[in-house]
Amino acid sequence: MTIHRDVDVDKLLETSDVPVGPALKSFLGLAERDVGHLQSLTNSLPLVEEDGSSECPFAEKLFAEKEEAEGKVAGHVQKLSGCLAELGRELDRCRGNLQRIEVDQQSLRLTKPINEYSHAALAQRDQCYHAQNDQEAVTIVLSRAEAVLEAARNHKFPGREPRNRSSAPPLPTPDRVGNAGGNASLGGEVKNLISLGPVQTGGGSHAG
Repeated sequence: MTIHRDVDVDKLLETSDVPVGPALKSFLGLAERDVGHLQSLTNSLPLVEEDGSSECPFAEKLFAEKEEAEGKVAGHVQKLSGCLAELGRELDRCRGNLQRIEVDQQSLRLTKPINEYSHAALAQRDQCYHAQNDQEAVTIVLSRAEAVLEAARNHKFPGREPRNRSSAPPLPTPDRVGNAGGNASLGGEVKNLISLGPVQTGGGSHAG
């Protein structure tokens, strides 16, 4: 699903209103995007030991990003649940109206009223069709969001909330090098710095 440019998605997320029409399609597109992002972050989390150490120097930052994405998806799940409940009520309303129209139409004898009721019945069937389609679309996105959210919540940084910052140490200043290295020159100290190496993402994740 795509996000319509004429829909203010930020405003939509800030309100408790249940989106309909283009707004609903835009919200579903946004939710799908954020769910996919959370799933990708969760799948790429590095292995972290119980003491918080990891071969990946950016492990804590990656966990913090996952927690932030998790919060967004949790909000989407709540709103999707509201959408599903509202669509259920809308579908019940349309079906009830259609049933009353069809019952009343059976007692008519004049052509004009019969035609008017036929048009009304057609309009209600169209509303039922769209409400049912929206209901199915929301159900699909909600089911995936709940599954991805549950998987993400099973991967926690050990001991505390992760901080969204890189754990890579800063390069030493000339003063620090002189104080720490004694007679060693700045050039010699820089040459001896240990390379951090690439981030390892294939080692799995700590399950909290």
